Amino acid sequence: MSRIFNGFFYATAANVIPVLLLAIAVQGASFDDLAEDAVRAAQRSRSGQRFPVGSILGLSIAGLILIYAAAGEIVAIIALARQRGDFESFVGPAPIVLTVAAAARPGRIFFKAV
Repeated sequence: MSRIFNGFFYATAANVIPVLLLAIAVQGASFDDLAEDAVRAAQRSRSGQRFPVGSILGLSIAGLILIYAAAGEIVAIIALARQRGDFESFVGPAPIVLTVAAAARPGRIFFKAV
């Protein structure tokens, strides 16, 4: 039995994902800070200090979030163009992951202040 195509779901995801990416970009320094921390940690590692697992892990997670968001956007647009799709389980979590990523820096700043 064929499933009914849920165009509203994909249209919503295709609109929300770029807005959340813009929210992350407006915050600006989040990913820049992660990249700079990883580079500094790698430089310290070369000088004989401990290996920067935390910095590299943070940068890797940030990169994976951006890749997943881009893939979710592309899949949502393709599903809309074809008017069929069974990708709700892939596209659905993308806005949730981006919401958490967008809230991470303000949350970190808030909890540092408290």
